[in-house]
Amino acid sequence: DELFNNLNSIDHREEIFARLAALHLLHLRKIDICGGEPTLRKDLPQIVRIAKEIGFTVLMTTNGTLISDDLIKELSGSTVKVSIHGGKIQHDTIVGINGAFDKISVNIPRMIAGGIDVIIQAVASSGRASDILDVAKACIDMGVKTLQIIQIVYRGAGTSQNFPKMSRDEVCKLNKELALIESSLKIKW
Repeated sequence: DELFNNLNSIDHREEIFARLAALHLLHLRKIDICGGEPTLRKDLPQIVRIAKEIGFTVLMTTNGTLISDDLIKELSGSTVKVSIHGGKIQHDTIVGINGAFDKISVNIPRMIAGGIDVIIQAVASSGRASDILDVAKACIDMGVKTLQIIQIVYRGAGTSQNFPKMSRDEVCKLNKELALIESSLKIKW
């Protein structure tokens, strides 16, 4: 259906507003702005404002590197999920951008200070428990309250590489290690 096409292909504010209004009339109340990378859109703060004016609860999933002050202002009161793939070196290697971890380490506390509920997402795959532990420690350092661990989904780049899922034993061991780190960090699977 034309109504549900990706908003990234729409250039006009009026059309975005019309599509969001139509979705709201269908009794949809939450919108998750995700990508590719939604923060590449220069008009993202305006889209968020429009969605909230219509009455949507706004969620956003991002890599966290391109967070402007205007976007923080518009997302205040919303939830933003940021993907982190390990400690600084591991994260930058996986995303292919030197300095990406440093950018999100600055942007996440800015978002939290701006009234945004930040949830960190980390992908669990076999042999990556130490990366998840590094992410948990980064969450604590940045003031994040929730770490959402998700099993790998085989699509996109995940189909071309060999990333086996964590075994039940690996998950149990990781949960025990996470429990030792910090009790204030909420872990969701």
